Amino acid sequence: TDRNEIKSKVKAIADELNISHLLDRFTINLSGGELQRVALARTLITSPRLLLLDEPMASIDASLKDDIKRIFRQLNKKGLTIVHVTHDYREAVSLATIVGVIHNGHIIQVGTPSEVFSKPVNKFVARYSGIRNFFRVKFSREEGNWKARCDGTIAFVMKEDNYPSEGLMIIRSNEIKIHNTEPTDRYENCFKGIVKEIYPSEYGMEVTVDAGEKFNVDISADNFKLLDINELSEVWITFPVEAGIALQGNL
Repeated sequence: TDRNEIKSKVKAIADELNISHLLDRFTINLSGGELQRVALARTLITSPRLLLLDEPMASIDASLKDDIKRIFRQLNKKGLTIVHVTHDYREAVSLATIVGVIHNGHIIQVGTPSEVFSKPVNKFVARYSGIRNFFRVKFSREEGNWKARCDGTIAFVMKEDNYPSEGLMIIRSNEIKIHNTEPTDRYENCFKGIVKEIYPSEYGMEVTVDAGEKFNVDISADNFKLLDINELSEVWITFPVEAGIALQGNL
């Protein structure tokens, strides 16, 4: 390749990946994040038809991840196919058009991020997407409603569907609401419990409530302040019938 063309291409890709200031540095003096961007530039300068990425943001600072994601999105919009391996559920949601979840060397679920993470086929996929509320239940039709009963102690009202006789039910932590007084509105699923643990989380606060079964609830910091609750506080939890999802497998 002509020397001037090489120089022009190197400058263009270095500018795009914000590594122009690194061109005169030795690789032994680069950080992990800088090395990742240099490796990406070396690959992209060859104009590949397919880009294979294995944990590309594992050593990149959080402040730079958004820049790298932006670059991946732009490349994909230009027609470049990208196969991106990641353990980070948030990366998959923010970047992928199609997700395949692999377990023990087998692809166990494929679909759009919305399809896969809103309707996980089993416990492994559910855990990968950050779900922490799992209940072993028996499904039955009672008083005109489908219910999921946990060891005879607590029963959840479920949406209309075809359920097996027993299995696992999951509820996303952000689907559950906490009330510091008994709700006056009617809720299909409303249970009284005791706050067991309170921890800060990336969403605000994570609260564990014992209402006969343990529930993990994510609430914003502002809503937590309004609740004015502490460990051992008496609370009520509510969630809609659509929040309960029956899993197809127990893996």
